[in-house]
Amino acid sequence: MNLVLKEFNGICIRRWKESDAFDYAELVNDPDVMRYIGNGKTRDATTAASEISKFQNEIDGQGWSRFAVSMGAEGPLLGYTGFARKDYGIDFGMRFLRSYWGHPSTYISSCLALEYGFTEVGFPSICAITRNNHFRCVSYLKKLFSIEPADGEIDSTAYKMFHITHEHYINT
Repeated sequence: MNLVLKEFNGICIRRWKESDAFDYAELVNDPDVMRYIGNGKTRDATTAASEISKFQNEIDGQGWSRFAVSMGAEGPLLGYTGFARKDYGIDFGMRFLRSYWGHPSTYISSCLALEYGFTEVGFPSICAITRNNHFRCVSYLKKLFSIEPADGEIDSTAYKMFHITHEHYINT
């Protein structure tokens, strides 16, 4: 079983490794990273390890989930990008260690994940949501998806929802 699922210019989306646990725990324990995620609360190392296990089990079972991102197969974890099944469809998500915010690796890995989702998995469409007040993420997703979002609400929180079809993806 290959560790790396897709790679471009040394940026990899890959399966999770035991050595990712420390960096992932740091990521989900950072208040700046978690500010716009769910209830905005940080997570501890035990929760982080549980999430990694869930992600890897999903990759093993269905071929997709949230993928680890690294520079090279054996490089340190930069964050994750990938998919989760939600009530509204296949959700695209990404989280990166703060030290990689604005680094080209975040955009490259997101493109790799979208390509994997559409070409390897065969998703007919992919969605992404972010809070209206998460301006950097709204701007990022507009560029990544090449579309304007729709307004929505989940649990009384205003969101921007991006929805991209396979056809739109291959034509942009």
